[in-house]
Amino acid sequence: MISLFNKKSITGTIVALCLVFMVGCSSKVNTLSGNDNANSTNKTNTTNSNESSTNNVANTSSANIINTPKDQGNVAKQNSTTTNNSTSVSNKIPSQDSTTNYEDIAAKVKDYILNGQGNKSSAESFNWNPAFLNQVDMENLYKKYIASGGQANNVENFAKYITFNAPVPSNWKELFEKTYYASYGKKISRYEYLGNDLYQVYVVINGKEVPYVAVSSRTGNYHG
Repeated sequence: MISLFNKKSITGTIVALCLVFMVGCSSKVNTLSGNDNANSTNKTNTTNSNESSTNNVANTSSANIINTPKDQGNVAKQNSTTTNNSTSVSNKIPSQDSTTNYEDIAAKVKDYILNGQGNKSSAESFNWNPAFLNQVDMENLYKKYIASGGQANNVENFAKYITFNAPVPSNWKELFEKTYYASYGKKISRYEYLGNDLYQVYVVINGKEVPYVAVSSRTGNYHG
């Protein structure tokens, strides 16, 4: 019984080992087949991915090429708008450069002094005799105004500057007497210096010389 039992055990063992071997080979084959399929799938996906990337690059390049003229047109339009805005002319006087229009500056300042000071009182206003104002060398004074740090776009400041810094005209008495006579029909008998650019003006009334008005020899403005 012992001898028979051992023989049967050896045979069963051999059979069991063969079955395990066959199952192991079958699993290995399936694994290899699965790996081959996965590798094939990965290769296919990689190829498709590369082709997709190539197409995306090509499409991007094409889009850039197509949109470039449009973008350039937008940039040109934007630059044109900026240029138009920067060259728009306002009522501000320009800074001094090679293209400064001094006639335009003179016109703006004269208009401000004679017509545009609004509700300022007589003491606050820059008062000029038009005949005196027309003789002011605006170009020379504007250059000095800018050199002294004056604001190029401030008409009021430039009006103030010329009121206190314009030179006294050499013919100021002649200019004043013409305008004064046209207004009052009186001749000036003499002038008395009061200080700075101010003079007391005397006229003869009923055979007697009397002080009549005070006048600025710089601006031709008078009061009294």
